[in-house]
Amino acid sequence: MIYPENLGVSAKEVIQMATRPDLIKGSSGSLLLYLIGQQPMYGYQIIKELEQRSQGYFKFKEGTLYPALHRLDKVIKEANR
Repeated sequence: MIYPENLGVSAKEVIQMATRPDLIKGSSGSLLLYLIGQQPMYGYQIIKELEQRSQGYFKFKEGTLYPALHRLDKVIKEANR
């Protein structure tokens, strides 16, 4: 399960970060931050939730999702230094 706390931030901070220009560069990061800021989710749940909310526009696969989560983790850790 992916919790905001696993990324070293609170749910409130996750939602605030979703509006940062450097994180909005690609929409996937913002979408992921928004979703995990609302509630903890497993990877599969994130994939299904994004697909459902976007009416099929975003169709992540595990090979796309997990690298995106690792990139977010890196950006958040660097921002918190």
